[in-house]
Amino acid sequence: MKRICILSAIGLHEGAFEKVFNEKSAIVLSYEWAKNLDAVEAICILSDRPESSFSFLEKTENTSFVYKEKWTEKKLLESFFTCADEKNAKTIIYAWADSPFLQKDISKSLIDLHEDSLSSYCFGEAFPLGLAPEIIDIDAVSLLLGLEQLKEAETVERDQKAENISRDLLFSLIKKDINAFEIETYISDTDMRPWRLTFSVDSKRNLFSTKSLWKRLIDSGFRETEISVSEIGFEKILSLSTDISVLHSLPAYYSIQIASSCAGTCLFCPYPTAHFGRFRKNPQEAFYDNSAQFMKKEDFTAILDAILSFSEDALISLSLWGEALHHPELLFFIEETLKHPSLSLLIETTSYSISEDFIQSISQIIEKSPQRQTAYQAVYWILGLDARSPDLYEKLHGTGFSLEQAEKNYMLLEKAFPHSTYVQFLRIQENEAELEAFIRYWREKTDKTIIQKYNSFSGYLDEKSVLDLAPLERNPCWHLRRDMHIFLDGSVPLCHSVVPYEKTEYILGNIFSDNIETIWQKKKEAYGRHLENRLQKICEKCDEYYTYNF
Repeated sequence: MKRICILSAIGLHEGAFEKVFNEKSAIVLSYEWAKNLDAVEAICILSDRPESSFSFLEKTENTSFVYKEKWTEKKLLESFFTCADEKNAKTIIYAWADSPFLQKDISKSLIDLHEDSLSSYCFGEAFPLGLAPEIIDIDAVSLLLGLEQLKEAETVERDQKAENISRDLLFSLIKKDINAFEIETYISDTDMRPWRLTFSVDSKRNLFSTKSLWKRLIDSGFRETEISVSEIGFEKILSLSTDISVLHSLPAYYSIQIASSCAGTCLFCPYPTAHFGRFRKNPQEAFYDNSAQFMKKEDFTAILDAILSFSEDALISLSLWGEALHHPELLFFIEETLKHPSLSLLIETTSYSISEDFIQSISQIIEKSPQRQTAYQAVYWILGLDARSPDLYEKLHGTGFSLEQAEKNYMLLEKAFPHSTYVQFLRIQENEAELEAFIRYWREKTDKTIIQKYNSFSGYLDEKSVLDLAPLERNPCWHLRRDMHIFLDGSVPLCHSVVPYEKTEYILGNIFSDNIETIWQKKKEAYGRHLENRLQKICEKCDEYYTYNF
């Protein structure tokens, strides 16, 4: 049974070209893995860069190159079929060309499983991303090319913008008609999914992790003169990959407070109490008597500059505390953020009135902004619709809060942003009786529903949880590993459980006066305590550690 290997070099991050692995790049190591595979008839590299961009590769005679300025899903699959058909190959081994730690032992097990079982498609499960290829049969590629969804997508012009080719493209297409395919799964003996590790250089964040893993390998005695990178073996990589230097890379989620005011006095929110303790008035009064504070435009742009310099890409929430929609310069904040194709936004709200003109203004901003370079949409919306009865909704959120208005907001937003508008039910004792009615009602309207657990903010609020969802074994906190929160004055707390104006001992620094890398290093130290199960006092009472933001 003849085989070919296809390497996707489409939309590669610049870090994939950096010579950071003993003077080799991730692309070079990926190509060396492909050359090291057994009984492969040819290697085909697909790219949106001219072949001259890869002149540094020591290409063999059986290596071909397919260049297209713009790729679509259909064009990708057509190249799969053409490359395999030219060599009369039945088995296609597919991987991304920015994956320096692709392993021969995992690859062999996948190929053997695929060919022995005569499967259509075979993939590795529970491995860190970037270690295992996918295996697909040429007949399965032919079936995928016949999918109606693929044909329809090809007829739609997307404003002359190139289509992002997702890393899970093959399986996402196969799922559309899964019964038409024979699928086999090669499962890792050690489940690495809880760590959510990616050893592909598709972002600055993952470049950081791969470089850290490389350093750990060198420190452990690995020498490329003795064995190739692709022959290190999964067990060796496994033993080094859960070190803090690999796990704690760069923040991916930033949550920023841009307004001090909020129209609500929600039962499940500590902010009204904290605000009253500081200003002797609740944030609702601050909005109506014009005493509210708002982040300045120049401060917000300074934060964006710091995020871009440090993380390069991120999802940015404008709803840490307060009501983002109160900010008089919100449209400027949205436009300024979306100028950068590596950044996306998240805004949470409830029944604060949203106009069609406001939504149209945001739509126009998105239309004029560059296409996102990440898998995120430009702007995400979460609508707090935590009840089905108007009276309970008002009880939960405060006097004057209207379930009808909140639902109207959802309808307007969902019409304009159908792929990025969510409804949310924050589950507490007071509304548990309406959860089933909420699910029944909204599942007929959308599949974008969030059932959120209650957060007592490390005991700051009374316990209102309906049930304990915590895992049997505590894992290191996700929020310490990947989130950064920024208060209105620039203060950076340890985490979201640090309520504004309270617990100042958990303030790590100020984004306006301190270096962001120095602040993040302090968070890394806190994460290290979690790895060693030496929790700080605020962490001992917290059960948010296993939750995960976008």
